[in-house]
Formats: sequence, structure tokens, C-alpha cells
Amino acid sequence: MLTLNELSADKGRYRYFLNDEIADVDETFHCEPQADGQLAVNSVRKVPGLTISVLARIDSVGVHAFDVCWSTDRSPAIAASCALEAEALTYSRQIGDTACQPSSIVTTDYAKPLLYPLMRIFTGTVIRQLAELGGEAQVLVPFIADPKNTQKLLSPEITTRRAVAEGDCEVERINGETIDCTLWRFTGGQYSSDARFWLSADGRLQRYCWQQDESRRWDVRLV
Repeated sequence: MLTLNELSADKGRYRYFLNDEIADVDETFHCEPQADGQLAVNSVRKVPGLTISVLARIDSVGVHAFDVCWSTDRSPAIAASCALEAEALTYSRQIGDTACQPSSIVTTDYAKPLLYPLMRIFTGTVIRQLAELGGEAQVLVPFIADPKNTQKLLSPEITTRRAVAEGDCEVERINGETIDCTLWRFTGGQYSSDARFWLSADGRLQRYCWQQDESRRWDVRLV
């Protein structure tokens, strides 16, 4: 079974639907194998007035380093960098040209967390890692839940995540084709038990559905 870093160079796009209507969200990714056997993945999400960009490096285990930038039309860009190193996990952050979290070291009571740099292309990798670890582990995600809180935005948020496979099925793609997938329940952070995730045999997220609140239901599909 392939992991994300074993895939050849390719690119794609995730299309977002909000309450069954197409949303003004454009999320693209591009994967490029490196000479050292790792994979560089660049993913960009654009909504009106905001661009989130991620450049991550993936090895045979999973994401081991990433840079993320939050850029709006009205305020200085916020950037963060994270890396799993031999002895520690380092995380730095800055607003504009001002470093506000220089070379900080994140520590937990558990093993070093898995890295999940926000974008949909990394979801399958994290779910597979959780499964290999028995279905539960600590996961680090840059904080974006409250975009108005610039002092916290993109700071490291570590939560317990869980992944459980719920069986094989077929997913119909937007073009009408079907693809064999495994349905997963991936919980923790913002995701409750009603969120559903479909991964293809190569470990790539093909679709996910998430009820954000009483009035917002998201359906995201790979195209």
C-alpha cells in the first residue's frame, strides 16, 4: 500500500461545497519527489481576501517539517515553521518581520506529535499514521480556529486525534467515475464523530464530510 511520499510528481485540487452549494474556496496542491527520496508538497488555499500556503517535506514516516503562511489583504502576513528533529520538535512563528515565537521547542507528556499542516492533501497521511500507532496519537496543527486572534494564529495546537476504519466502499467522483475507498472516522480537534473521510488505496483523501455547526455542512472532494 502506497504512502504519500511514494507517489510520483502530480498535482490536484480540492473543491469545497457548503450546504450542497459550491463554496468560494480554491485549494490546490503539487507534489514533487526530491533527490534524497523525500517528497516536497506545496498546497495553497484561497478564499476572498485570504491565502494560506504550505510547503511541507514528507519522509517514509510522514510530514517531518513544514512552513505555513497566512496572508490577508488588510494585515501583515503571519508565518510559522515546524520541524521534527532527533531530540525535539521546534516551532517558530512571526508576524510580518517580527519574530514572536523564535525557535521555541514544543514539549508534551507523550511522544513527539504527528504533524498535520492544515491542508487536505496531508489528511490521508495523518490518518494512516494514526492507524499504524493503534488508532490514537497526539497531532500538531497550526491554530486557525479564530482568525481575529492574530497573537495566537498559526501557533502550535496539540490535540489527541483518533482514526478508525469503517469498511471499504466506492466513492463517486465529480466527473461521475467511481473509485474504491476505505471510509474512516477521524476525530479530535474540530472533528466530531459524525465527520467522515474517504481514502483511496494510495492513502489520498478523496472526500470528506463535516458538520461544522447547525447551519454549516461541508463536503470536500478531490477533483
